[in-house]
Formats: sequence, C-alpha cells, structure tokens
Amino acid sequence: MAKAGPASDRLRAVVPEPRRATAADVPALVGSLARAFHDDPLMRWVQPDDHRRGPTLRTFFSIQLRRVFVPAGHA
Repeated sequence: MAKAGPASDRLRAVVPEPRRATAADVPALVGSLARAFHDDPLMRWVQPDDHRRGPTLRTFFSIQLRRVFVPAGHA
C-alpha cells in the first residue's frame, strides 16, 4: 500500500466523514433522490406523467426515509 502523503492529507481535509442521516437531513435527501430518479426508466413507467412524477417521487422517498430508513439507522 502506498504511503500517505500531502495529497492524501489535502483530500482528507475536503472530503467529509460519512455519517448516518438524521430526520433533519430528510428534506435535502428527498430532493436529491427525486431529482436523481426523475428520468429513471422504471420511475417513468410507474409514473408516466412528467409533471406528476416529481411530487410522486418526493412523497415516496419522504415516506421511505422518515418511516423506514432513518429510524432503522440505514440512511
């Protein structure tokens, strides 16, 4: 394994440590996930209407994060 040097030290300074999501993170996560999956082929099939897909995805991800993943510590 290569020895850590100044470049890896600089990278460590700008890359945040991963952490579990909390309830306070849910709104940002919902927005990110809804945008990321908006044009996904499966999501286009589930909700073919482009105008309704965004709200549908936000509702779906909000429920999943708030009721399943964050309480279980999996987000």
